[in-house]
Amino acid sequence: MSSNRSSIELGESYAFEESDVKYDGNDDDDAINSARVYADTEQDIQSYRFFFMIHAIFCEGPGAIIEGLFRLIALLFIILILFLLGLISCRSKFLHQGLGFIREFLITLVAVFSLIAPGMVLFVYSNFDAELEWDLKPIPTLLGWVDARRFAVITFGQGEFAGNINYNDRSVCQDSWIGPILLSPRSLWSSYLASAYPKERISYSITDA
Repeated sequence: MSSNRSSIELGESYAFEESDVKYDGNDDDDAINSARVYADTEQDIQSYRFFFMIHAIFCEGPGAIIEGLFRLIALLFIILILFLLGLISCRSKFLHQGLGFIREFLITLVAVFSLIAPGMVLFVYSNFDAELEWDLKPIPTLLGWVDARRFAVITFGQGEFAGNINYNDRSVCQDSWIGPILLSPRSLWSSYLASAYPKERISYSITDA
């Protein structure tokens, strides 16, 4: 036989050596230990998943609503400025930009209305997996799906662990109403870091790749 058994003891586990690799014949004990480790780990994973969802419902959901209200005010202010500039300068580019912000305003508005429903934020984390990579899902609204990455509470909250958290104009937007996310929180933060530290290496940077 090719295997060279090094030792055999009755009533005890044996070991044999083949190609300089040692095997332990006590498979039953290994299986039992693995099952015990899995049981303990699975309990921790279930607890983590539970509190993850609780945090989403009671913290990120209300936070996204409050943020959305401030976002609506800012968008309305931008729309008014763009249309005033368009009327004064008679340049269509300001009006065109204003239409884009009107879309963003309406999408944010319906998203805020949807998030008012208790537990609606759980749709965003419906792909959450405590062990594997997962992606954020869009918010269901009256205008279809709305990309949740326009809310800083989510993108800098638990959503930061999602695989698709980074967004820029080249990324695939999850909005049913096709168009980019204007004033994306993480894109704005990346732009700020790039302008504030142009010649320094930032140890913690958020790059939209």
